[in-house]
Amino acid sequence: MDIKRSTEMEPEVLAELKKSKTRTYVVAAGDTLGAIAKKFYGDTNRWKDILEANKDTVKDANAIRVGQELIIPGA
Repeated sequence: MDIKRSTEMEPEVLAELKKSKTRTYVVAAGDTLGAIAKKFYGDTNRWKDILEANKDTVKDANAIRVGQELIIPGA
């Protein structure tokens, strides 16, 4: 995956990222989408938000891989 630096991104994309407070998270051993949701939102039920934001790379919520980078949408 080729990630552009913020100086190379389209201004509209960069503005949207800043506005939405989107972050990324690298999956660690033992992580689940529920545990990651708890860490970022304080609510395990928000795992579906993370799954939706990563629908291009995560087809099964139970199949995330250690080292995989996930998009964490803003609250």
